[in-house]
Amino acid sequence: MAAPLSDPVAGVQDLIASWVRVKVTYTFARLNVADALQPTGTAKTCQELASILEAHEDSLYRVLRTAGQLGLVTEEAGDHESDTDMYAVRGGRRFVLTPMGEVLKEDHPTQFKYFSMVWGLPAHAESQNKLFETVKTGQPGCKLAFGADHLFQLLDKDPMEHEIFNQGMTSHSNMQGKIVAASYDFSKCKKVVDVGGSKGTLVQLILDAHPGLPLGISLDRKELIDTLPPLPANSRLQFATGDFFEPLPESVHGADVVLMKFIMHDWGDADCKRILDNCKAILAPGGLIMCVEMVMGETAGAAPGSLPIYQQAMDLTMLSVLKRGRERTLKDWDGLAASAGLKLIASPSGSYVWGQAPGTMVVMQPV
Repeated sequence: MAAPLSDPVAGVQDLIASWVRVKVTYTFARLNVADALQPTGTAKTCQELASILEAHEDSLYRVLRTAGQLGLVTEEAGDHESDTDMYAVRGGRRFVLTPMGEVLKEDHPTQFKYFSMVWGLPAHAESQNKLFETVKTGQPGCKLAFGADHLFQLLDKDPMEHEIFNQGMTSHSNMQGKIVAASYDFSKCKKVVDVGGSKGTLVQLILDAHPGLPLGISLDRKELIDTLPPLPANSRLQFATGDFFEPLPESVHGADVVLMKFIMHDWGDADCKRILDNCKAILAPGGLIMCVEMVMGETAGAAPGSLPIYQQAMDLTMLSVLKRGRERTLKDWDGLAASAGLKLIASPSGSYVWGQAPGTMVVMQPV
């Protein structure tokens, strides 16, 4: 992403220009450009796309040519390249979707279109714009921009943003769930509970991958669970209502595995300890707590660019949109587990980071 250190000015210039990646991807996805360029391999002119998408033609062209440089489309010469009217030239240029651009189709199996849009939503973008003030004051950007302590207060007020966020998290669960399901033999369990599991996407993927697992429970807030359709009578997936800051209901006690996906990074250490205490209380003897979370690499001594920038981006997003949210290193996780009377468990390979991105986990059990 950055230019070679031998040209530091160009390197800084490249950093300054990085904002276009998020904004163009968000705009490309929200405009439904990928769906307009169907069937796959179809070339459409900018003029045609502007008509289909009900967009301003010249503004659209400028976004699409940038999308081309980002790898979402390829740009081809049109039929009016010799025209002296540059607007006609640009309007006639053709665009074809690339394999990366196809990921942003509405019907793509990953549903990644919505996850890509989350980062461009006003609740995220305006909060991130307050990073300077956050560093000076310690207050999250959402507090400074909107007067809210955390992102979820903002989403509750905007149905469009809330829906995009929920669909984005579901798409991420689909990708993570397959990795998580393959990372542990859940078939030896009798009960798996996903705390904060929403509509049960992660649990269902685990149940599908492990037919021998008799019961998976997704626990979430009553106001969310009450909106879900009833389950079939013979469903191995069940729902439960509860608040992870309070003692959890009897129906989820005796869990062989308690899962939490992207829950802990929303909260500071003291709140995480409360959550872990409540999860530990529902474990069956020998039970495990599995936190599906990003595990940040240690940056001290690391060469620039040697660690995924996505890790740093996620951590600064947590700093911006949540009061005490943060991503954690393995050392952080070890200390957090110890504070709740838990210890980290190594995977069969010997690593304390289970799975692989984006479905990495840390696994704990009572000391």
